[in-house]
Amino acid sequence: MIKGYTHYNSSTGLFDLVFWVEDSNQVAVAGLGSLNYQVYDREGNIMSGAGSSGSGISPNAQGLYLIPDTVNPAFLNNRETYLIYVETTINTNPISKYLPFTVTII
Repeated sequence: MIKGYTHYNSSTGLFDLVFWVEDSNQVAVAGLGSLNYQVYDREGNIMSGAGSSGSGISPNAQGLYLIPDTVNPAFLNNRETYLIYVETTINTNPISKYLPFTVTII
């Protein structure tokens, strides 16, 4: 199962993304493939703009896919909910998931 979260980085004014794969209720650290993601609006339309998609992202030694300073909130509306489609592999088995996130800019 893919899990993740977004974090608004007030220092950069951008969102950081963090994803991981859970296997047997633990963060998987072996057998992970590269990760791809795409941001969609709540109607299912592909978002465009800086950081709205990425591909070929490798996990770190702890099994985390860290994507700092990525999504530019300029094309997002505060308090709106969006979806991030995330796909990767574990032990060559493809896995994917839509993860919701709500924009909160303080």
